[in-house]
Amino acid sequence: MYNSNLKVKKLLIGLCLNEGRTIEEVAQHLGLSSNQDEIKEIVDILEDEGLIQNTCLGYKNTTTELTAKGSKEASTLLEVAY
Repeated sequence: MYNSNLKVKKLLIGLCLNEGRTIEEVAQHLGLSSNQDEIKEIVDILEDEGLIQNTCLGYKNTTTELTAKGSKEASTLLEVAY
């Protein structure tokens, strides 16, 4: 299982702030290094927690949508950060 909970949370916030972009683009904009295996693990974690849906995995082109729960969690993380 993927160990860095911080990277998962950062990507969740990034998805909230950058809707419509790929996970790879969000990670790059946040300065997070990740490979396809890490992306798959992160997607699995976020899906299992019910935070994303309608995920389409592709080579450097992984798209997904936040659920209402995912948006709420990202908003909470943003509030805590500030």
